[in-house]
Amino acid sequence: TQRNQRLVHSLHSEIVHYKRKLEEECTRSLKLQGELDMVRRDNQKCREKMDVLIFQHTPTASPEYYDIGPCNQKVVESSDLVADYELGKILGEGHYGKVASATDLSTKKKFAIKVIKKSKLVRSKDLQQVALEVHVLKMYAHPNIVRLHEVIHAPENIYLVTELCSMDLHRYHNDVGLSEYGAQQVILGVLKPLHHLHSHGICHLDLKPENILLTANFNVKNVTHHDVRLCDFGLVSMAKNPSQEKEILRRGYACGTPGFFAPEMVLKNSFEGRQADMWSLGCIILEITLGFTQEWIDSYDCADSDPLAFRRGIKKCLEEIAPKHYPRHANLLSIIHGCLSIDTSKRISSSDAIFHPWLRGILRTEEGRQDGAGNASFQIEPDTGVPKSSTLF
Repeated sequence: TQRNQRLVHSLHSEIVHYKRKLEEECTRSLKLQGELDMVRRDNQKCREKMDVLIFQHTPTASPEYYDIGPCNQKVVESSDLVADYELGKILGEGHYGKVASATDLSTKKKFAIKVIKKSKLVRSKDLQQVALEVHVLKMYAHPNIVRLHEVIHAPENIYLVTELCSMDLHRYHNDVGLSEYGAQQVILGVLKPLHHLHSHGICHLDLKPENILLTANFNVKNVTHHDVRLCDFGLVSMAKNPSQEKEILRRGYACGTPGFFAPEMVLKNSFEGRQADMWSLGCIILEITLGFTQEWIDSYDCADSDPLAFRRGIKKCLEEIAPKHYPRHANLLSIIHGCLSIDTSKRISSSDAIFHPWLRGILRTEEGRQDGAGNASFQIEPDTGVPKSSTLF
């Protein structure tokens, strides 16, 4: 019995010893795995940094960046002059740079120049996004997309020279106002290029009034769809094989602007780009016709912190946009709800929206445009006590 006890005790000691050894090996394995992951991340960062450095400092561009073109080391760059362009006032600023008005010194023609700082392009992903923006502007031109005049690849910056427009829709809506007919004209001017892009497997992903421009010579009292230009393709996404891929899937993150990005961007792990664009279009229609309510704004404010509250808030706001409150605007409500369907499978497509009854009238004759023109502010007051707010983002 004593012998058996000693044997059991010895075996128990060995079990404890090997358990300790196993724990030590597991700990060591986890540590080595962590170090390996760190090395891999550092290696990836080095590769990306090397790609960017090669792009920035060599005189040739890889095929992936063909549309940007080779770097011209002789381009003159200063605060008021780029190549043959004299820079004017700043029109807007963003993370990668700014947009300024410019004058071609040889022809005296006016342009807008988007200045992209190469020092801000610290990842291959950033560089690829700029390349995609240039590619779309070059290869998928449309009368209602801002025209790309040329790309200047200089040592310090990349310059996108485009047509100069008068003002954006946000400013026009605030300063001048839109008649219902004017709102229809503007939306048709957005839908036409949007359908053009969607049919080629491209989604914009940042549709908002600030990214809808009106041409330099448009009639302030009679805006038409011919005057509309879609701009700022900094978040554009494109299917790798548009002819084969039925969806432009992106991983779930809220890209775009609060008040306009689709709810599935925060409620799901992935979203379809064209469907997200149509939601943003619905938000634009809502803003320039019925106006955003404070509840709509508040819902977007809690999107990151409480996605479910965001969903409930948006759903409640949509329930208030009902025929019983706006009985004389059935077609308008129809296209708004067609775009702003939380159920993406029921959301209207760009091809169907173009021929929606709300827009059908302006597709008939130019005579209708003359009859319905005007710059009176589009005020649709509800027939019940539902509050209406003109507060804008």
